[in-house]
Amino acid sequence: SFTFMSDTDTGLFRNSADVMSLVTAGVTRVTVQDNGGVTIPTAAPATPNANTLYANSLVKAWGKANLGTVPATLDNDFNVSSITDNGVGDITFTFATAMANATYTTAGMAQNGGAGIRPFVAVGSLATTNVRLQIFNQDGNLTDGGDALTMIVIGDQ
Repeated sequence: SFTFMSDTDTGLFRNSADVMSLVTAGVTRVTVQDNGGVTIPTAAPATPNANTLYANSLVKAWGKANLGTVPATLDNDFNVSSITDNGVGDITFTFATAMANATYTTAGMAQNGGAGIRPFVAVGSLATTNVRLQIFNQDGNLTDGGDALTMIVIGDQ
């Protein structure tokens, strides 16, 4: 352990074999795991500080569904175990690790809508284990108009 003589509850500590933590005021703020993973255990306060990284402000999942196949397939992801093609323009992304609650934020985008198609993505439903996104055309109808559907999720996990 490395601490300061006048502030012994602040410093760099060895949690266990090959695991280190940065601690301030006796509270672990950052832990570096033996596999290189970094854990930030603290959620943002009610009034977060600008330019500060908090655990609940990190992307917890992202995925890209290939809409050029029937059914749609998962092309690339982080923390997505599978997708379900619910029909035209309707995809559910299932998380490998569930969210803590269903009040997280998600954003989606349909790529390459094609000539005359201006798709927009709406959230069909949020659950701790998945998010359902739907793609609509400019007339408000569900559409597969696009090459891919991408999404990100930010919130507590």
